[in-house]
Amino acid sequence: MNRKHPANRIWFCIVLSTALWLPVGHAQTTRLWNNYQVYQPEITRGILVDTDNNQLKLRYNHCASTVFYQDRWFTVWNANTIAAEGDLGQLIYLSTSTDFTHWTVPEPVFSTGATSINPIGPTDHGRMQQWQPNLLVTDGELWCTWGENGKKPELVGTYCSKLASANGRWKNTKILLPGDSGPPVIHPEIDGIVWRAFPSQNPVELSGGRIVAPVTLREKKGSFPAAQKRNAVIYTDDRGANWRLSELIQLPAAPTGQWEPTVYELDSGEIAMIARRNDKTNLVSPAEILLFATSSDKGATWSEYEVLPLEVLSSRMHVLNTGNRFCMIYNDHRLGDAGRKVDRYNLALFTSPSGRARDWMPGVSVTHNLWGVAYPQMFEKDDALYAAFSQGSSRSIHTARIRPKPDPARHCIFPRHLMDSRPDVRNGMLAFDFRQLIKSKWKMDLGKGDFSIAARLVPRHRGMVVDGRAKRKGMVLALKKVGEGLAVSCSIAGFPGGSRSFTMSETVPKGRPLYAGVSFQNGKRLRLYVNHAVEAFEISDRINLSTGAPLFFGSLQHTNSALFNYYGLIDQLLVFNRALDDDEHALLQSGGVQRQRTAAAAQQRHLQRPRLHDGTCRNL
Repeated sequence: MNRKHPANRIWFCIVLSTALWLPVGHAQTTRLWNNYQVYQPEITRGILVDTDNNQLKLRYNHCASTVFYQDRWFTVWNANTIAAEGDLGQLIYLSTSTDFTHWTVPEPVFSTGATSINPIGPTDHGRMQQWQPNLLVTDGELWCTWGENGKKPELVGTYCSKLASANGRWKNTKILLPGDSGPPVIHPEIDGIVWRAFPSQNPVELSGGRIVAPVTLREKKGSFPAAQKRNAVIYTDDRGANWRLSELIQLPAAPTGQWEPTVYELDSGEIAMIARRNDKTNLVSPAEILLFATSSDKGATWSEYEVLPLEVLSSRMHVLNTGNRFCMIYNDHRLGDAGRKVDRYNLALFTSPSGRARDWMPGVSVTHNLWGVAYPQMFEKDDALYAAFSQGSSRSIHTARIRPKPDPARHCIFPRHLMDSRPDVRNGMLAFDFRQLIKSKWKMDLGKGDFSIAARLVPRHRGMVVDGRAKRKGMVLALKKVGEGLAVSCSIAGFPGGSRSFTMSETVPKGRPLYAGVSFQNGKRLRLYVNHAVEAFEISDRINLSTGAPLFFGSLQHTNSALFNYYGLIDQLLVFNRALDDDEHALLQSGGVQRQRTAAAAQQRHLQRPRLHDGTCRNL
């Protein structure tokens, strides 16, 4: 109990029975009993396209949308044979399935004559840049809104593609939007700014027949971080013959920082919008990331934004009205890591009885132990929710069936499944798969005097080994991707103008045991080690790395970082308060090799454990 404020603190409540007693008023003696169901659905996961094993060698796969149309499942997403987002050659692909488990070989859907009546750029695939398809089943047709932003100006724009039969071909139509004056155009001018409209989520057919599609309007000129952005909807009352653009919603505090809205119809007939803050230069607190607005005229005008008070991450979400219960699939935090803003390690099912800003609740995890999961979309069918989402830093497309969906007729308790951030132990080593972290209990101030780090690792991917940054100072020891291999790298923050990175030229293959080390001496002499190789770097000015903060192992401490968390095994990690020399690193490296040998070989070639004098060592 908090004895200073005993009435202000509730630690937790566990309900063990199936009934809760609730009093009805203070003056009544009758009691009302309600039965509560703990919502624990069966979640079946699958892989639609695997970046490491697909016939088309698609290395980038992102922004999937899935629906059931007529007799099969349709899933579309943007993909490329180049493992990067936004490169030329990025096309929208289609795959279908009759059971949501076995999928057809993906094929380009809007840019070939085999799948489209009027393909867009059929001979210019290398100059295309197709984005973010969003599906809607409406009145016997399948619609898809998407965008083209490549190097063919006559093809650039926002599209609505329609399919009249599951066995037919798509008809592609470019959407023209009205500006402040003149006829509808591809890039409307509003308030003196020329805009590009980016479809952001699945369209919705309202109860009166109007179809609304959420979009983000981005200023046509300028880089992404600096460009003005507004959220809105485009809507049609005549089945797509003509489209109109709603009032633009501006976030005065961050005119460049709103992105990717989703819309849905409330039981009152109002339209609700949830969007996310996506500030690149000024990350907001987790409790201020989600924005909420409503429209009382079917999407034509909108209220001002209010904050939807969930402490969450910045990513794209999707909301469905499943009948007296609203479901949102979105990224939740890992256990013990609720202060971070950009990690995407846990897609969860959020619920709300009203769909309004103040009563959303986080719930069960949909993705369990998958890493790098984001950008989900759902479809409701019978008693289940079906989702498609990106996995592995936008490399693969995965699926999930959530059954049963929350029962709107039952009182439910929704347990929050936060993913455990503690690493597992495998073969005596700590196992990391991008989601785990270890934080030192003590504040190891690497800036006071010299220091060294020595690590025996089995990495499967690039990523962070030690993060000692805080207050725009400090250092990191990481493995960077160089070609097909990995290189030991040390980044140091605190220089005028930002941080500097020092990377070894020696590379090592993924998946093999290695020794990685760093020694820092006198604030300006840096030496990096990988196995038997060593490289020295001289820093012109003495740098003070003092932060007074703990160290993070296997995980990012600095949230606005381009680095990854660690993926692989850590056999041993040592931190010393002095600079080890080459011979001492060689002893540690030899000891690491010795531990990898068989027991019989170890008996024949026993090496004495290195004795490292006059220095304190922290062994994790």
